[in-house]
Amino acid sequence: MKNLRLILLLAFIKVSISIIISTSYGKLNGKHVGEYHSFKHVPFAKPPIGDLRFQKPETVEPWKDVREAVDYGPACMSNSTWTKSPQKWVDEDCLHINIFTSNKCLKSKNCPVAVYIHGGELSFDSAVMFNDTFMFDTFVKRDVVLLVPAFRLGIFSHFVVEDQSIAPTNLALYDILKSFEFVKSEVHNFGGDNKKITIFGHSYGGTITSMLTFSTEINQDLSLFQQSVSMSGHQYFETLELHMERAQRFAKHANCLVDPKQAETMTRSEQDRHTMKCLQEKSGMELLRVQRSLEEAGYSDLKGVVLREPLFPKVKPMELWNSPNKIPMLTGCTKIEFDHEDEVIPLATVFGFDNPKECEEKYRKDLKDATVDLENHTDKTMAITVPTKIRVNKLLENGIPVYLYEFTYPKHAKHADDLYYIMGVHPFQEDENEIHLKKVYQNMFINFIKYGHPGDGFEMSNAEKSSYFDVYWNETTGERPQMRNNFEKKVMDYWLKDMMEYDRKITEKKRGSLEKPSLRYTKLDLSEYGPACMSNSTETSSPQEWIDEDCLHVNIFTSDKCLKESKGCAVAVYIHGGDILYDSAVMFNDTFLMDSFVKNDVILVIPGFRLGIFSHFAVDDQSIAPNNVAIYDILKSLDYVQSEIHNFGGNNKKVTMFGHSYGGTIVALLTFSTEINQDLSLFQRAILMSSHQYYDQLEDHIERTQLFAKHANCFIDSKVIKKMTRSEQDKHTMRCLQAKSGMELLRIQRSMEESGYPEYGGLIYRGPLFPNVKQSEFLNSPKEIPILTGCIKTEFDFDPEKIPLAESLDFENPDESETKYRNDLKEGKFDRDNHTDRTQLIMVPTKIRVNKLLDKNIPAYLYEFTYPKHARHTDDLYYIMGVHPFQEDENEIHLKKVYQDMFINFIKYGHPGDGFEISNAEKSSYFDVYWNETTGERPRMRNNFEKKVMDYWLKDMMEYDRKITEEKNKGMKKPNLKFNKRDLVSSETYQASISSLLSFIIIVIFLAGYIVGKCCSSRKDLYIRLDGSNFENVKQLNDNKTS
Repeated sequence: MKNLRLILLLAFIKVSISIIISTSYGKLNGKHVGEYHSFKHVPFAKPPIGDLRFQKPETVEPWKDVREAVDYGPACMSNSTWTKSPQKWVDEDCLHINIFTSNKCLKSKNCPVAVYIHGGELSFDSAVMFNDTFMFDTFVKRDVVLLVPAFRLGIFSHFVVEDQSIAPTNLALYDILKSFEFVKSEVHNFGGDNKKITIFGHSYGGTITSMLTFSTEINQDLSLFQQSVSMSGHQYFETLELHMERAQRFAKHANCLVDPKQAETMTRSEQDRHTMKCLQEKSGMELLRVQRSLEEAGYSDLKGVVLREPLFPKVKPMELWNSPNKIPMLTGCTKIEFDHEDEVIPLATVFGFDNPKECEEKYRKDLKDATVDLENHTDKTMAITVPTKIRVNKLLENGIPVYLYEFTYPKHAKHADDLYYIMGVHPFQEDENEIHLKKVYQNMFINFIKYGHPGDGFEMSNAEKSSYFDVYWNETTGERPQMRNNFEKKVMDYWLKDMMEYDRKITEKKRGSLEKPSLRYTKLDLSEYGPACMSNSTETSSPQEWIDEDCLHVNIFTSDKCLKESKGCAVAVYIHGGDILYDSAVMFNDTFLMDSFVKNDVILVIPGFRLGIFSHFAVDDQSIAPNNVAIYDILKSLDYVQSEIHNFGGNNKKVTMFGHSYGGTIVALLTFSTEINQDLSLFQRAILMSSHQYYDQLEDHIERTQLFAKHANCFIDSKVIKKMTRSEQDKHTMRCLQAKSGMELLRIQRSMEESGYPEYGGLIYRGPLFPNVKQSEFLNSPKEIPILTGCIKTEFDFDPEKIPLAESLDFENPDESETKYRNDLKEGKFDRDNHTDRTQLIMVPTKIRVNKLLDKNIPAYLYEFTYPKHARHTDDLYYIMGVHPFQEDENEIHLKKVYQDMFINFIKYGHPGDGFEISNAEKSSYFDVYWNETTGERPRMRNNFEKKVMDYWLKDMMEYDRKITEEKNKGMKKPNLKFNKRDLVSSETYQASISSLLSFIIIVIFLAGYIVGKCCSSRKDLYIRLDGSNFENVKQLNDNKTS
């Protein structure tokens, strides 16, 4: 009898915790908790496995039996380095939706519906990370049906190719839209009204929500959803090229790329199909391991959304906002989002400005000059707040209701803190104010989902007032949430007013310049700049607008006077900076250059030269590919100047080379190398601005070249390589790279930079351009070329990066000298006037060059720009070339004229002008470029150029280095004093003993290795190959040898 009662009780309990629902696809057995129910692990699409991997989701097959929907299923495949909360169970069969409802909704069939899109940049997080009780308390108790769909992440969503018939782009969005179709057709079975659907998301989930809201290609009839909530979402799309590049890199690491020889006979689509099939045949866990290893190696993540048809219209990112669907929105952010992360982001590009290069330069200058107060908000925070306000403005312009909020309670106001109140994730202990804030937050979200309005006191945003709901509570002061005006006023005024106006003026200026031809080759109809040489470096926030490999052009600025009257104007040839990696010869404003040079009867010439990998394919045999190709380009342009400049009114015997930053470093090479311009026919004077004197080693460049070839799939097969000489291998690699498009090579270079590989810049210290002497001796034999050279007072003092200065300055004992330098800094023995390593790396070589010239009685004019407002690296370049502009104050107006005069005078007459004397070696004299209208101070000669730094490096450290060398030389002649007691034996005998001992040790090690190898060769983990071959390959080779 007792057993029967127990059976009946268990049966009752079973019924009380289960509930069965019928859908169009079959029955579901859910979980019952009081009045509330959950249905988890409900499939809305077929498992995306096998041939369906990398394909659009297909409608789920009906099931016959009652399907268990009590517990969460697996999360979609992810294992990202970006999250500290990896999912416990992952699987490719993950396209499920989790549903939370109530008895009341099941009976009424008309409850409003909320569909939550999780964040994680389509790389991490999941739909199975939420607590049932919290979901019931937040949504279901308030008569809202909540659904949380899953979608594919990482490589499973981001195998991107050109031809979308092979694999569609943005698979995660197709998954989400498929889940919306399920909601539309099935939510009534769970008590929901499919005409009252609100989609909402946080962080990248908020970004997706916004994209789906604004895209004119999605939800046009509003049948999928009718309202949206975007929390702390940015609005940044990634490029198709970047996604394709990531997919190719993944395929390569998964050994699924087509063999280079085979690829020559296949179309691009055939190659992509081959790669996809190869990836489809691998296990999901294997792909996930490859993805994780790529992340750990520093490669860019497989994440984000591409602005591409058919999900998005064919428009620029900024234009996507212009035609929103009639969907009311609740949106906002927290006060300090990412203010704890100071990552630099190209905001002008993110915000879709027409002239991102110029706007980004202005923004960085404004920050540096402290001319803008952005309330300590970082780039990452503004990447959220500004798009949030843009969304609000665009909706209001189209008469669509939008409600804007900002969470400002400071204790927990960072990114994702507020998500705890809604979804229960990232929990923290609530204080007395946060208990109330949690209720406020939940109420405003639930009210909006249910009624389309967040509740009393929270009004629709007003565009003119920039009004928003300030979510704040303070029990002590009595402050409560309320409407306020001027949402993040300083930030919005700067980006949405000042910067937009600046952007508009730049566009007008560019259009205006198109209406009148420049003097550059006007009669030959070459009035516009051609393309910049190929570059797309991470090192610059100002990418070139038009690039091409056909870029070896010169741009020439002259005048009627030079062309007609004199035919003998002085000539200046400017070499741009950028480490032979970025910047270009086409980035300058005509009007500025005309005013700076041409009006002063100087003809200006700016040559283009190859950059990055196009200049840095380095091999040992220079008959295959010469090193330092960029320098050959520059020398060829100088040949052109020598033979043709008279046609433009110039005198080829009055040519001055000048450059800034790495351009100055190149000019130094051309000036000091005894192998170049020996007869002074190419140029006769030189100007070096803010440049160092550091060259790379051949071995480093060869290694970078081999690494590039490997990433470009131009490495020779290991079986073939054994039959080829080094030169034959290099020729094969070069031909393979030559067969690829320039854009493909540039994409590879960019991806490698983003992954942290060394950049393809700099010069190799090698003949025939360099003499066959040590780097330290390179400056000892300068040619009779007068120089004007100098730097800025604070160059890179804002950048604390450590640089091996002793090595960079060519000390004979760099390790010992560097150790002393670091110790002297640590112990306060060296007062470097707060100059950083990078600043000293410019100042010290500048003074060394001056000293070397003066030693040979060659005129050298040394200056230092010390006016503090704009005294960082490249600030002074504005006065000469017009780049990196800023608003001049009353002193800088005069400094601009002083700077231009001293350069023009030197170019024309070989002397910078009155008051600027040749540097005196003993006095270490220099021209101090400074102006102060208030105090009456003017530019003048001073003594002791950066005395503390120069005394330390050029006196104290050189003496220390010399003594170290002496001690080492002594140590080579007689044994160290530490061994005196053992020196009863002659030094020869002692050395012989050492040799015998070493020989004995080597023999013992060899025998030990042989024995271990014989005993343990059957074990894979002990079979070690120094050439990197794996065990299987080695075993196969050995088997072949045996047979």
